[in-house]
Amino acid sequence: MANKKRNENIENKLIHIKDNFYKIPYRRFNGLPGNTYYVKVPCNICGKICYQLASNAHRYKPVCSSDCHYNHKIRKNRIKKPGSRGQYYVQILALDHPYKNRHGRIYEHRYVMEQMLGRILKPNERVHHINMIKCDNKIENLFLFCNHIEHSKAHGSLNAIVSDLIKEKTIIFDEKERIYKIK
Repeated sequence: MANKKRNENIENKLIHIKDNFYKIPYRRFNGLPGNTYYVKVPCNICGKICYQLASNAHRYKPVCSSDCHYNHKIRKNRIKKPGSRGQYYVQILALDHPYKNRHGRIYEHRYVMEQMLGRILKPNERVHHINMIKCDNKIENLFLFCNHIEHSKAHGSLNAIVSDLIKEKTIIFDEKERIYKIK
């Protein structure tokens, strides 16, 4: 909404220089004259004509408003691509889900568990990845805990086991490569 108003305000002040190049004269804080330069370009999403700062023209794709930008982003189905080690949770688009985030997405592992149970999960219920790979959302890899405390106990028990394996020298820390390894 702010971008729409900004573009309307800009159009009233613009002075045409050449082709699609415009400027807005202003006074600097020290009283000297200055100019802000704009380029007239079509919106990358809807095609509507908008004004973009000339200094940003080569860096950013022009968008006429924040609404246009937001509506374009929400069409994407996934956020972060899972890394090779599975360090990101996968999110999917679910515009009609009661617990969606502000972008209309929910975590895929929660959706998979909801489909298996045939009901919406409560906000306090936690879905645990058994093999600890966050992007592995097969139902065999998921376990439902009724609250955060039980889920924390599961992770605490894993930490205790790893600690014991380190004490027994089954798992060692390689200082050269700076990673843990199985002996």
